[in-house]
Amino acid sequence: MEKRLFHSAISFKLKIKNETNKFAFAYKPPKTNDELFLDHIDTILNKLNLINNTLIIGDLNMDWLTNKSTQLKEFCHLNNLNIWVNDPTRIQTNKNGLTTSTLIDVVLHDKKIMNKISVIDFALSDHIIVLTECKFESNTNCDSEYRMKRKITPKINKLIIEEI
Repeated sequence: MEKRLFHSAISFKLKIKNETNKFAFAYKPPKTNDELFLDHIDTILNKLNLINNTLIIGDLNMDWLTNKSTQLKEFCHLNNLNIWVNDPTRIQTNKNGLTTSTLIDVVLHDKKIMNKISVIDFALSDHIIVLTECKFESNTNCDSEYRMKRKITPKINKLIIEEI
């Protein structure tokens, strides 16, 4: 029986002046096979020529802080990618009161476009937000508009009220 690979991935290229920067955003559900997922991402990188000036961001559900991330670390080494995030991006307490910290939301890059990164708590998610600032050389000023949408459940509403 063939294993199916369920995940989300999107990629695009952004050209500023004569330099093309490549971005890939990915999500791997916890039960998806790590090796199959990384093979698929590797195929995307090669097919779209996402080799230099590359930034891969996503919830890969492979904890960089443990030995379970060996395949991800090998993937990064083979593709000349580095991880910028060093702090846990998901901290949770289970029903027994045990708190766990994982680094599963990653920013992988080849160090050419990264400027800085920050991690901040966010009451509407069980993940910590990873803010990434990239540096691009451009003489053009651009206006940007950001929109965020999220369904507010009673549980999230309670968290918001507790934060306030």
